[in-house]
Amino acid sequence: MHPLDNPIWQALTTCQAQFAETRHSARRFPPSVTSLGAIEEPTQAGYESLAHLLGAGEMTGLLLEAFPAAPANWAVVEAVPLLQMVQKDCEIPSPLPELIELTEADASEMMALADLTKPGPFGRRTRTRRLSRHPSNGKLGRHGW
Repeated sequence: MHPLDNPIWQALTTCQAQFAETRHSARRFPPSVTSLGAIEEPTQAGYESLAHLLGAGEMTGLLLEAFPAAPANWAVVEAVPLLQMVQKDCEIPSPLPELIELTEADASEMMALADLTKPGPFGRRTRTRRLSRHPSNGKLGRHGW
């Protein structure tokens, strides 16, 4: 299986595993980060594992290869197709632009950008330094926006 075939599972079982809430064959990010979760395979066991991670009425977003055949006690709230794009033979610009690492002080502006652009499930802690580094090139204002 290619890592992008199940990207949230890949993230939560590798480079971002320390953030994962886990139960057998299910993983999810803390809700304050994002509503995204993952199951290793869309099977009854996967959904049962995921159910143990969710509170009553709580939702999670799954990225699946096919329309979900969710168990009877699950409701699909919304299903939309996602395009997966992979760039091959990428040319890296030279010289590389100077990047500025964003910090906690940038949180308000980052949340404003997320509200404006709707990048997907995005919580107040999505941009924490422990989760990932968010560089900016600074060309359009301080943060490149």
